[in-house]
Amino acid sequence: METISRGPSVQYVRSEEELNHIIFTDGVASIEAPASLLRKIRFKNAKRIGGPRLNAIVRSIRDRGYLPTDPIIARIGQKGKWVIVDGGHRLTALKLLLKSFWGRLMGRKYGNVYFLLFETERSWAKMRQGGLKGARH
Repeated sequence: METISRGPSVQYVRSEEELNHIIFTDGVASIEAPASLLRKIRFKNAKRIGGPRLNAIVRSIRDRGYLPTDPIIARIGQKGKWVIVDGGHRLTALKLLLKSFWGRLMGRKYGNVYFLLFETERSWAKMRQGGLKGARH
């Protein structure tokens, strides 16, 4: 009989402090966080340049809100930053909207953001080597 393993259960991260206590199951964490917490997460390569695709996503989120049906996929980099693998345009659009005048007034409309976060053998490697503050392992 084949055993089917379950994926990680969703962790609801509500504060910057909780970002430091994410639990990985077999190298994967499923995270749901309010869009307002995005400014507290250390991202690498998350900013996408403007263009028709980004503008369309900004308009869609502004008009209809953010629907977290597809996760933003990221991995933990060597310095502990979240390296965006898929969903960079959605993330950039949300961050732009949150910085805007209307975004500050209607931030709740943007709701929660869902992430699939992976760690690898190289995750936090430079933090461990250099003894940087906040090293996880």
